[in-house]
Amino acid sequence: IEKFEKGSAELGKGSLQV
Repeated sequence: IEKFEKGSAELGKGSLQV
């Protein structure tokens, strides 16, 4: 679950940057 949360945050940041 911790890994999933971290991944989700990273993905959201990348999507926002794009």
